[in-house]
Amino acid sequence: MPLSDYMDRLVCADCSAEGLPGRNLVAVPLYYDEATRRRAETWRINTRVALATG
Repeated sequence: MPLSDYMDRLVCADCSAEGLPGRNLVAVPLYYDEATRRRAETWRINTRVALATG
């Protein structure tokens, strides 16, 4: 499941208890090693370039 799908489900319980939307959350992926981090960063950059070019 993509991270964006999880973000739709995440809600800050403390904010919700105060009547706030609780949707201002930031997810930061954890990488197990440097090679995985570089692959993910390369994929993200390549995806962004592909989307920008059409």
